[in-house]
Amino acid sequence: HGVITGNVEAQNAYFGGIAAYLARTVDSKMEYCGSYGEIRGSNVGGLVGISLGAIENCYSSASISGNYVGGLAYNIKQGTEGSYIKNSMTDNSMLTGEKSTSIVCGAVYQIDVTKSHLAYCEKIFTSAKFSGDGKKYYETTSNIRGVNKTGQSIEYYIDADAFNNSIHVERTGDIERSYADFSWSWTNPFQGDINGKGKLDIQISEEVAKGSEGFSVFTDNNYSTSIWSFVPGSYPEIKGVAE
Repeated sequence: HGVITGNVEAQNAYFGGIAAYLARTVDSKMEYCGSYGEIRGSNVGGLVGISLGAIENCYSSASISGNYVGGLAYNIKQGTEGSYIKNSMTDNSMLTGEKSTSIVCGAVYQIDVTKSHLAYCEKIFTSAKFSGDGKKYYETTSNIRGVNKTGQSIEYYIDADAFNNSIHVERTGDIERSYADFSWSWTNPFQGDINGKGKLDIQISEEVAKGSEGFSVFTDNNYSTSIWSFVPGSYPEIKGVAE
């Protein structure tokens, strides 16, 4: 429930409600954690700045402002044993772009993808709201990037499961939906449709998110009732999260 304040102009500084950096070790896991405070910085995630580890069953309602913002994480970065977020959510968080060039995302600003499926998000629910002067707002994620080099050739790809079974509440305004159409390398940037893959997320209304038609959109997409609580009139919640 605290306040974290950093320099919005610091390009290589990372901020998170629980950890700025989650390294990858055999026991590197964030589980049943909640972030509820206020965070301001340059590259910000509601739970973590950069993660090479595992995040499961976590929740953020933090109010976040920054240059590049993810409601749960700034960057899910490829780790040697896999880095991911599963069964986690943002609940009505207010996410604010500090600058005219800011990019703000309901779940994760950036996912680094590999063909070995080493960086991904799965069963993410976000009901984040957006404000400020940001250049672009995404209800879930913006950059999904990856490049595989074999000799002198470069093969672009997107992992079809990089952002899998994820659901968001539709927001109005200058907001874009997430697409699997961005692949990138340091030396040869390329943007376009990748193998015909389209939208990666599921968009629902506020009413549907609160069970006006039941919660089948969640259960049909493998949101387990052993992890998620579904109460009519409220957003789904993660059971057992620390407060």
